[in-house]
Amino acid sequence: MKAKACAVCHGIDGLGKRPDMPNLAGQNELYMAEQLRRYRSGRRAHPEMNVVSEGLSDQDIDDLARYYAAIKITVELPK
Repeated sequence: MKAKACAVCHGIDGLGKRPDMPNLAGQNELYMAEQLRRYRSGRRAHPEMNVVSEGLSDQDIDDLARYYAAIKITVELPK
């Protein structure tokens, strides 16, 4: 499963594991796929993401975007 590589920083549950890592859970599928393609092509720069995305096929990117978009998240407003 390609999501294992993502899980190191973003978690298998899509919740960032470091303060500087964004949550992927519930992210818009089309947006996420486009950003992964930008990392892969070098149009978007991030040292780790450029390396990780380098080995992803278009199908891998679509699958990852679909996986993380499908994770259900809940929101609770502050009281």
